[in-house]
Amino acid sequence: MKAILCGTDFSDHARRAAHVAAALADQLGCPLRLLHVVADGEAETGTGDLVLQARRKTLEEQAQTLRTGSGSTIEAMIVTGRVFEQVIREARACGAGLIVVASLGREQPLGWRLGSTAERIAQHSSIPVLVVREAQPLLDWIAGTDVLPVTVCADMTHASRAALNWARELHRIGPCEIELTYVAWPPAERSLAGASEPTTTAGPWAALEASLSDDLRMWAADTGPGASRESYRVLVNWGRTDAAITQHATGIHSALIVAGTHRRSYVARLWQGSVTRNLLHHAETNVVCVPPSEFGIAHVAVIKRVLAAVDLSDMDAEVVRSALGVAPQDGEVHLLHVIEPHPDKKAEHAARQRLEALLAPSQHVRRAVTHLVVRPGELPHTVIATYAERMAADAICMGMKKRSRAANLLLGSQSHGVIRSARVPVILVPADQGTVSAM
Repeated sequence: MKAILCGTDFSDHARRAAHVAAALADQLGCPLRLLHVVADGEAETGTGDLVLQARRKTLEEQAQTLRTGSGSTIEAMIVTGRVFEQVIREARACGAGLIVVASLGREQPLGWRLGSTAERIAQHSSIPVLVVREAQPLLDWIAGTDVLPVTVCADMTHASRAALNWARELHRIGPCEIELTYVAWPPAERSLAGASEPTTTAGPWAALEASLSDDLRMWAADTGPGASRESYRVLVNWGRTDAAITQHATGIHSALIVAGTHRRSYVARLWQGSVTRNLLHHAETNVVCVPPSEFGIAHVAVIKRVLAAVDLSDMDAEVVRSALGVAPQDGEVHLLHVIEPHPDKKAEHAARQRLEALLAPSQHVRRAVTHLVVRPGELPHTVIATYAERMAADAICMGMKKRSRAANLLLGSQSHGVIRSARVPVILVPADQGTVSAM
């Protein structure tokens, strides 16, 4: 890490956050920039110079306290402007890999539309932001006297992939116990997970939890160091996702919650809410917000896992051959067929037999490990895109049927739906030939 930036307003919460930032900088061997921002309104008054002089003196005193016993360079800096904008700007200027701020400070929240300073920094920052609420567990962990219990909000999306990869880097500082936590809302999850229980608040949810746990393990597998020291938890919840995570993290005495930020627009946040935003408001422990631009997908695309989506039509054999041809010798091919919602066991068994028959001709030349998957769902393209993200697919292979323009308008196109939703390349096999086109 090139540097750490810590914003301070000299409150007790901010001082404790600064001690965490200094300990991290010392452990990582990187410089710390301690930043105080004087609001424009304060600097423009008749006593503006006196304000700057007094704040500069206080800032230097705090920096000197942090330098005691530290082997890292600690630089004190004071600027004027809007607090969250200046913190982000200075973090970029010094090449910081982490911003550290306190959960509460002298600047109080301005209302539900604007939120607190920490929230706005996390919302707009393109680098991870650590919001410190309980400093002591972090200090004990950095000092090597305790293990850090970490909860990763794993919704099996690109954003939570970045959060998981960031959390796995914590092992470089000290021992961690990482739990990947997925919150399931039954009406949305039942069909995607392949469970067949009725959607009632009473449950039982054993099949749903088991299926989602398998998905979570598959999504998290082989994506970074330390995976063997991770655990998995599925929480079936009918309320707010952030409330379920907060309550669970408190119950297991988690010292850090790591969450990805989706960077939604302001209007989208009004309608959909924000799990990360609510965690910053309500969590009783420390929270790290990781933007998807950090610790996300590797810069060089390497195809290892391929999802082959089939519809049990004449095109399926070519789709399977294409998927097996793309996957490397040590890779995986997941053969997925989406059936009607609420299937009976007989229909599922028949679909699985059809998939086995598709793979049979290639059993002697198959290079990759294959998996057969049957999932119910009303919208096949949604199930395909969701499963691809959950299995951490590097590519999707599927057939492209020829329809008239009018038919596409009336019926839609599954391949078009997947292309719009997927975050990985989609390989389309045309209906009338064996050539492959990638999109």
